[in-house]
Amino acid sequence: MQIRSAVRATVVVLLAPLFLTATPVPSVLATQNQASTMASKIDRYLQTTLRDTAIPGAAVALTRGDQVLMVRGYGHDSTGRAVTSDSLFRIASLSKSFTALAVLQLVDAGKLQLDDPVQEHLPEFQLDDPRAGQITVRELLDHTSGLTDAMVPELRRHQPSTPSQATTSLRSAHLASTPGTSWSYHNPNYQVAAHLIEVLSGEPFGDYLRRHVLEPAGMTASTATVTDDQPVDGLTEGHVVAYGHAFTTSGPGTFTVGDGGIVSSAADMARWLIVNTNGGRATDGTELLSPDSMRLLHTPSAAKTGYALGWATRGPRRAPTRLDHSGSLFTYTAEEAIWPGSGYGVALLFNAGSPMLLDQTAIAHGVFDIIEGKTRPRAAHTRPRGWTPSWPRSRWWHWFWEPLAWPAPVAGSAAAEPRGARCSACSRRCWCSLPQGASHAWPRPGWAAT
Repeated sequence: MQIRSAVRATVVVLLAPLFLTATPVPSVLATQNQASTMASKIDRYLQTTLRDTAIPGAAVALTRGDQVLMVRGYGHDSTGRAVTSDSLFRIASLSKSFTALAVLQLVDAGKLQLDDPVQEHLPEFQLDDPRAGQITVRELLDHTSGLTDAMVPELRRHQPSTPSQATTSLRSAHLASTPGTSWSYHNPNYQVAAHLIEVLSGEPFGDYLRRHVLEPAGMTASTATVTDDQPVDGLTEGHVVAYGHAFTTSGPGTFTVGDGGIVSSAADMARWLIVNTNGGRATDGTELLSPDSMRLLHTPSAAKTGYALGWATRGPRRAPTRLDHSGSLFTYTAEEAIWPGSGYGVALLFNAGSPMLLDQTAIAHGVFDIIEGKTRPRAAHTRPRGWTPSWPRSRWWHWFWEPLAWPAPVAGSAAAEPRGARCSACSRRCWCSLPQGASHAWPRPGWAAT
């Protein structure tokens, strides 16, 4: 009896691992299948949609939690080489999420607090406005400093060459509003934040970012540049799309430290997404940021805006359903998004800019639609339903900007023709809301008369 019991016990012990490991838990299988299906849907959507645009090349990274689901490239670069997951792109304003994380690292290190006045750490940060002393570090990062493009025309000012110069160049600036009371997206906020990082860390901004953010995240192919035309090994020229064609060109040399200067790849951006969906930890477990600071990074501040620190948010302020950010330079465009509830993250990189970014924006939001389970992801060339320009339309708008933004017409092709009711500005059929395939009365070669 004792022998039989012993044998039975031995068999149970030997077979137990088989029962525990041979068959995955159904819920795990379902999750894996769901993720695989998601990646396939996005891949098919991008292959189909990009063919209908003039964008030469693009790349995508899709992650969930700490897992990479897909990284791949589409099309070609300006030399004709196929775009891959390792091809380099300028990621433009997606760089702001990196700068914000770097500032939060200094908070974790006890070197500053988000609500410290900027002048406490940067006495050289002076404006021609007595309220400048009220601006806090948080208000730089959430764009509620009161600095605006109207008061500081960024592209018309003399371009600085260092974050220090970018900071001192604001001495003649006036605030459009009291700090902390209204939101206005303004790149120099993040240039000042880059100078703050340099002063408190004792390192040049690019070196700090490489040593404390990029390398710990495993982003070894990524780097920070000073201008949007700075050469980088392996990075080819981008493009400008106009009149339905892509033209290879370089950037105009705009200063981008802190606000838009990072160069990266889809493979590296997958690692960045994981840091943001994995509680501040890289794929190898390295902690770049504490969980508490990561929550601060992803939560909008007290002012009634949907902007957190380097991330825009959608949904409830205290529990956003999606965080995202777009980036646009003259010759490159990018989008990133994460979903706290599901753990998904996606980055889309395009090697082309365009005046209105209609294709890039529509494609990115089509991918967002797939991740959010919407049945019909939007196609390129279509504005969101009900979209109209927020600025006055005029003959100049119709004759100059719209043909730059939309594809060149193809005679007899209804799909290529614009949509629009008769416009109150020009009394012609414009491109704003006409049903797909309807004709118009523009007196241009290639357009059919109504």
